[in-house]
Amino acid sequence: MDEGLVRYNDEASSTLGHGELFATKYIEGLQEVTYQTLEASDGAIAASLFVFDWWIRNDDRNLSQKGGNPNLFYQPANKNFFVIDHNLAFDQSIDFNEFKANHLGRTSWEQKRNLFTRDEFERRAHLGLDKIDEIFAQLPDEWAITDDFLEEVRLLLTSIEEDAFWEGIL
Repeated sequence: MDEGLVRYNDEASSTLGHGELFATKYIEGLQEVTYQTLEASDGAIAASLFVFDWWIRNDDRNLSQKGGNPNLFYQPANKNFFVIDHNLAFDQSIDFNEFKANHLGRTSWEQKRNLFTRDEFERRAHLGLDKIDEIFAQLPDEWAITDDFLEEVRLLLTSIEEDAFWEGIL
């Protein structure tokens, strides 16, 4: 964060600070995804995000015709999507029916779920799960994450291998 951007804003200066911030990167030409953008796409990304967000229990990717908080950007020049904002992940109190009612990928998942396989999603999940100890070891000490929380996250993430996970969304 450039110091000039927060110099005259005490709140931003005290909460954000200046210098490098976690997960910041400028990407040219990004546009926040709208309902119309999703409708025009083939739906694969939205359907995949539905499963991904349920897997990590992230209830912060909502969109309807009236608007919302998609936390998803599109780069028209390269036809790429960029997923952001997972700060509400691992919330085990999320109700699936509420999640499903509001998630931006609900319609795409309902229309396309027969095109995806459980094995495919489990394979994708294992790209991270196979490195979970390495990932946990890289978390900054100042986050003060407890071993109990990390174990809860591990159990949550391995739930994708269980029938109960899939019975809820298929």
